[in-house]
Amino acid sequence: MGKHRGYAHGVATDDLQLETHGPAVHLVLNRPDKANALTQAMWDDLPALVAQAQEVTGARVLILRSVTDKVFSAGADVAEYRENAGSTAWGLSNHTRVTAATQALADCRLATVARIAGPCAGGAVALVTACDLRFASADALFAIPPTRLGLVYPQPDTARLVDLIGPSATKRLLLTAARMDAAWALRVGLVDDMVHLEDLDAALEQLVLQISGGAPVSVRAMKRTVALATEGLRQEDDRTRALLTEALQHPDHVEGTAAFLERRTPFFGD
Repeated sequence: MGKHRGYAHGVATDDLQLETHGPAVHLVLNRPDKANALTQAMWDDLPALVAQAQEVTGARVLILRSVTDKVFSAGADVAEYRENAGSTAWGLSNHTRVTAATQALADCRLATVARIAGPCAGGAVALVTACDLRFASADALFAIPPTRLGLVYPQPDTARLVDLIGPSATKRLLLTAARMDAAWALRVGLVDDMVHLEDLDAALEQLVLQISGGAPVSVRAMKRTVALATEGLRQEDDRTRALLTEALQHPDHVEGTAAFLERRTPFFGD
């Protein structure tokens, strides 16, 4: 890994780490000897760590990243599939734990950003598409190999891909299992920005600064309104009016308005 340093504190499981650095909480894939292949235990642990990140005082952004720049993640641990091949019960159970993990990221109240360097495959693509934004190094690669394994990609993760990059690009990933480079990912919208590896951390630091300058109540609400728009909502309804009402009644609205008029930096709460 490059220049991540000076974390205030960290909480670790065997293969996942939760670290804080100012307004950013980093969820670190920490199994480099196995290319960060995601085990059952890692899928199971991930929702609790996402929940814990949301409770960190002053947290504004959750960054999903690898402990190494050589690989983001090889996806689900295929060795476990081999051990359980032929067991429909295990396969369905594992399918459920994967979708629970990706849903935890999708539902996170913090802004979520994936930092992708090196190969990102299978279930790891599902994790990054569950994030709000994706920043990749120029050497990042993306592949989804279930057709090579006789499997079916989870429907919620497929739907997020279709929402993000459209049905044609999704089919290219799912049907071919081909490794697609970062330039293709940027072109189709799978990633939001692509920079040289040495510039990746600086780009993320700038993004964290931009997001953390906003009111958390507004960030949470607009994550929700975008999700509702993706689901097809085009007009105000009780849900969106409730979000607006909460914002109007929140102290951050008073502070933000005053700071804007007084030409100063606002001081928002959690």
